[in-house]
Amino acid sequence: MIFQFFMENSQESDVSEGGRADSPEMDLDAMAQTVEETLETTEQLALRLGELNRDMMEYMRSVAQATKAGSKQVSSPVTRVGN
Repeated sequence: MIFQFFMENSQESDVSEGGRADSPEMDLDAMAQTVEETLETTEQLALRLGELNRDMMEYMRSVAQATKAGSKQVSSPVTRVGN
């Protein structure tokens, strides 16, 4: 819809007898509804991206902790006392 609006208004329009250009036929209520739906979808997607980011950070933290714990075990070998 927006693309169509700009395409129609970027071309030279015919000037009517009153000196005003003919306005394009647009249903502003329908356009407003479309914009509202788009904003709601955008908000939902932004929230989902935040959730994914949080999950990835938690995963990276757990991997880092596991790696750190694993390297401590490897770096400090257990010595056994013979019988």
